[in-house]
Amino acid sequence: MDKIAAPCLPAKATAHRTLHPGHCDLHVGLSERPQIDHGFFELKPNAHVGDISSIWGYALTVDGYRYAKTNLGVECGDLANQKLGIFERSGIWQGSFEELRCCLFFEQRRWLHFGTDPTGDQLMGLQALFLAVSENWDIEAGDAGV
Repeated sequence: MDKIAAPCLPAKATAHRTLHPGHCDLHVGLSERPQIDHGFFELKPNAHVGDISSIWGYALTVDGYRYAKTNLGVECGDLANQKLGIFERSGIWQGSFEELRCCLFFEQRRWLHFGTDPTGDQLMGLQALFLAVSENWDIEAGDAGV
């Protein structure tokens, strides 16, 4: 798959898998949540924040490269680029919490590589991705009995 130099947004999956979150300042755009066996679901995204530093703070609470490869069977970049393409065509971030969270992680890495933060439509797309991650967390973590 060709690499594209644009921001990404997420996909869809259902199984709850385990990943131990990375380290991050837990004050930035996060809502604490009771610990469950599914480490990937450990922190609920706070849908009420929209600033890019808070979104990036949440994105970096997991290792999306390792999680996507180990639990979803795909390279994180390939998943992110695929989901971004769907978003660019439809205007909707589609995918599971796991897929979209990996996409959010990858987008943070992509923009770090660019050396700038997104603005305009690109920022709005990333905010939409973050909202989709939050909404899917509510749906999927609720299914897990949390």
